[in-house]
Amino acid sequence: MTLDFPNLDTRTYDDLVAEARRRIIRFVPEWTDFNASDPGTALVELFCWLTETLLYETNRMPDLAYVKFLELVGFSQHPAVPATVDLTFVPMAQVPDARVSSGTQASAIGADGSPVVFETDEDLALVSYPLTHIGVAHQGQYSPVLQPLMDPPPTYRPFGCRPKHGDALYLGFAPLAPVADGTPAPPARFPELLRLQVKVPPEAGLLQSLSAAEVNELPDPPVQLTWEYQAHRGSDTALEWRPVSVLSDTTGRLTHDGYLVIAGPQDVPLTSVREVDGERYWLRCRLAKGAYAEELEPLVEAVSLNTVSARNLVTEHEELLGHSEGHPSETYQLRQTPVELTSVVLETRAEAGPARRWNAKADLLSSGPADPDFMLEPTTGVVTFGDGRRGLIPPANAEIVAASYRHGGGVAGNVPAGAVMTLLAELPGVDHVTNHRPATGGADRQSLEELKTSAKAMLRSQRRAVTAEDYASFARQVPGVADAIARPLVHPDHPGEQVPGVVTVVIAARREAYGPRVAPVLLATVCRSLERVRVLATELHVTQPELVEFALTITLRRLPPDRTEDQVKQDVIKAVKRFMDPFAPGPGAMFRTELRFADLWRELLSVTGFQNATDIEIDVEPAPTETPNKQTYTVRLKPGQLAVLKPDGVTVTFTKGGDR
Repeated sequence: MTLDFPNLDTRTYDDLVAEARRRIIRFVPEWTDFNASDPGTALVELFCWLTETLLYETNRMPDLAYVKFLELVGFSQHPAVPATVDLTFVPMAQVPDARVSSGTQASAIGADGSPVVFETDEDLALVSYPLTHIGVAHQGQYSPVLQPLMDPPPTYRPFGCRPKHGDALYLGFAPLAPVADGTPAPPARFPELLRLQVKVPPEAGLLQSLSAAEVNELPDPPVQLTWEYQAHRGSDTALEWRPVSVLSDTTGRLTHDGYLVIAGPQDVPLTSVREVDGERYWLRCRLAKGAYAEELEPLVEAVSLNTVSARNLVTEHEELLGHSEGHPSETYQLRQTPVELTSVVLETRAEAGPARRWNAKADLLSSGPADPDFMLEPTTGVVTFGDGRRGLIPPANAEIVAASYRHGGGVAGNVPAGAVMTLLAELPGVDHVTNHRPATGGADRQSLEELKTSAKAMLRSQRRAVTAEDYASFARQVPGVADAIARPLVHPDHPGEQVPGVVTVVIAARREAYGPRVAPVLLATVCRSLERVRVLATELHVTQPELVEFALTITLRRLPPDRTEDQVKQDVIKAVKRFMDPFAPGPGAMFRTELRFADLWRELLSVTGFQNATDIEIDVEPAPTETPNKQTYTVRLKPGQLAVLKPDGVTVTFTKGGDR
């Protein structure tokens, strides 16, 4: 429960004026003019206004005490967050082997007219071969997506609408220069690390409701994608597809924005593929194993080359902060703020001996007397060294040097698409740079009011799970978890018995995490999350839900004259799927304790043609301990059970001989 702050003085301006007038009548009876034009009355009103201001400041003391309490228990305002943008570097024509080093800077003009600088996070080897052809092979049919003299569609399915094994996405690269008659083009030599960016439209699938961090924590789809390039089979002219290694994939198997890094194939010959005119250097991504879940098939906006992520940060080098005096808790100031904590490289340099590197920490509470640690406040850039008990004191007369650190961040970095156009240093082989999508994620420092609001929820749990509902609440906060219930005194190895000190948490995965069944990766993530908040004496188990599969057979007697059997059947199936959908919105929709098919009957009555239904037969696996009530069509579920519909679990039949 929240506490009501006391109002230390409830008097208002009108109350103060009225009290002053009562005292005038008592102590100065000869004062009889109380009009606003009277100089004495004006002075009284002035002093009452000043007094009301003092009372307002006095009543703010509980707010100050609350903020001081938050500081005492370790709360602090989140520092500014830098915006992230995807930068595309366009290589000069006919210039191979161009590279973009990590830390390359490009700038845009911000909303206030000041420059906004972005730095790349990784090295990028540019591909000089232009990507001129993209095609999709689905169930033996090849469909072009990108080719010369063709406007590409805004989105496309890289493996078709219902991907099957063998469906593939083809990428065709043109040679650098026109090939003279009779002269074969030289084989292509791609960079050792070939980086591909996959862009997914915001409306694709169900992932749009999650943040980028939550999407990256979701388990990948249960499919295996194989990347291959086309080459000649030995000295023969026959062609074959050879695999290349996938070094990293942050696209969730092409289901969300991210980067693919594959080993760049070498000596790739010019070959032809399918119905494409002319020869190209060909790569393809083939669906080799598994299947995508329904409604989560990949939908791609673009596959791009020569793109790398950059952040609204600038690196400073060799900044002298001062000289140590050998005193406890010395402080120094970085010139540029706000600062990225993990990027600070701080050294002490003495005349004799090598430089010593110090470790940046958010606080020195866990530092010992000999630990070379320092505390950094990211917003102000204040560096604080230890006092000899919590952290080592730098030696006297040593230079304090920030060898490197990165600074920046804030909402000013959220520049629109196409705004980043200026390279701050010349790059050999690079023509220009641009951003096809706006920069996102930049945020200013958390305000004090936002901290006070969020602290209430954190103080309630105290970062510890005590009650059973606490465990369920923490489990629901893990990305990918749709719902969770906690069962105290229940041990999965001892069903039907109460085991003291045991809590079993049953979780169900979100649809976009291929739920409601939970992937092992997500189970492990929930276990790690709950282990951090578990009370020491509690034995904790995290399990899958027990799926109870339903199949329904609905019998109709006759049809309305304006409807066909297929139309009525499709409407009935859609209504049943809505009713049985475990991901339907609403409290208790997932782990419901009972299914009342009378509610389903009520919903089906809105379907045209269902008014003539005669019966609903229910088949349940595993069979419930209680026989379903045929009068009310109610099936009761045990805690931890989750009702789902079998694949093709709805059958609609029509009685023969019924009139229309």
